Amino acid sequence: MLIRALIVVLAIFNAGVALWWWSQPPVTDAPVPVMSPPEGVALLQLRSEVPVLAADAAAQDNALALSVAASAADNAAPAGSDTGAGALAGSAQGEATVASAPPPPVCVSLGAFADRAQLDAAQQRAAGIFAVARPRESASSSSGSYRVMLPPAESREAAQATVRRIVAAGISDYFIIGQGELANAVALGQFRNRDGAQRRLDQLQAAGFAAQIVPSASAQSRWWLDARLAAGISATQARQRSAAPQVQSLDCAVLR
Repeated sequence: MLIRALIVVLAIFNAGVALWWWSQPPVTDAPVPVMSPPEGVALLQLRSEVPVLAADAAAQDNALALSVAASAADNAAPAGSDTGAGALAGSAQGEATVASAPPPPVCVSLGAFADRAQLDAAQQRAAGIFAVARPRESASSSSGSYRVMLPPAESREAAQATVRRIVAAGISDYFIIGQGELANAVALGQFRNRDGAQRRLDQLQAAGFAAQIVPSASAQSRWWLDARLAAGISATQARQRSAAPQVQSLDCAVLR
């Protein structure tokens, strides 16, 4: 029974669909009517769809002709005309501005030389590569030794009297130099760095002794040649020409 009922329902459904299709109007190829926009609303059109008036076309042709004529006149302008000269002058001025900017100066310190004679010889070897050159003396930064001492006394007895005053002030570590240029001088200590020697000097001066610091040979002053190099000369070339042991960069403001 259920199957028969389903068959009846499907048959009725198919008959209904066939009847709906039969009742529809036939399809034609008639064009779709153009809808007019409401009053007061502009119609959207492509540029190619806008009709070109004869006057507008003539104006466009005239503008194109004038543009072509102006371009041809510019290309045919003589080399000596004002327009060409102005353009060339502007280009030349721009190139001159770039070319006139000089490179920054190079300043170096050449050394260190043991004495002034070595520095003078190095300056002569490198003659012509310095725009400005100045010698400079500075204390050596090497780890030499420093002695604190009193200047030589008039005699051995005067030196011994000074020693008795030193002992009375509670200061030890002293001896009297017996010969040489510093004969009868009183040495009051030898130090590996200048700070230690300075502390000893301050102690002696506070006790009323006119002591002084004397650097050893390895701590003597050294000489440097501060120079601003000529244009086109590098720091390496300056060192090679002067045969300096080393070269260091230098602020050119020092040489002004």
